[in-house]
Parts: sequence; structure tokens; C-alpha cells
Amino acid sequence: MNPDEYDFRKVQYKNPIKFKNFKIEFVQTTHSVPLSAAIVVYTKDELLSFMLAIPLIKMLVSILKQTSKN
Repeated sequence: MNPDEYDFRKVQYKNPIKFKNFKIEFVQTTHSVPLSAAIVVYTKDELLSFMLAIPLIKMLVSILKQTSKN
């Protein structure tokens, strides 16, 4: 994986990021891993929630942005 191929951006809790067919929101959580958050994915049909540490969330956002451009 080449980091230069991705668009990394700083994200804020409770500040939805909108894509073509879905949006995601980061919700602060309490966990033994520092800077943990839940990521909520909103689609027109469902609501999905994932618990991840912030470094993983940043990578996921970048991958989702790459996917939404295609």
C-alpha cells in the first residue's frame, strides 16, 4: 500500500462525511485503546456501526473515498 495514493484527512467526531451513496460519522467511545471511536455508516437502507481505533478509521475513510470516486 502506497500512502501517496490516498487522500488522508483529519476527521472530527459527530461531523458526518458525505459520499455519493452513503455517509459516515465518527462517535467518540470509551475503550482501553486510546482515541477509540465508533464509525457509523448510513445508507438509504441501513445503519451500520463499527468500533475501531482512530488510526484504523483514518485508513478506512481514505479507502472509502477512493471507492466513492470510482
